[in-house]
Amino acid sequence: MRRLARAHARAHDLKQADTVLDQLVDTFRDKHLPPPVLATIAGQAETTRTELHDQA
Repeated sequence: MRRLARAHARAHDLKQADTVLDQLVDTFRDKHLPPPVLATIAGQAETTRTELHDQA
């Protein structure tokens, strides 16, 4: 999903990229993963979001 978000960002659609990253976290939250795992996934999503917005 991070790859999909990057593709949207390359197409100059940061809003859709953000939506995909939000869906990424929601998808794993719904799987009831342990909190440390979910924190890692959320952190990766936020890092990707920051990178995409900095490159725009």
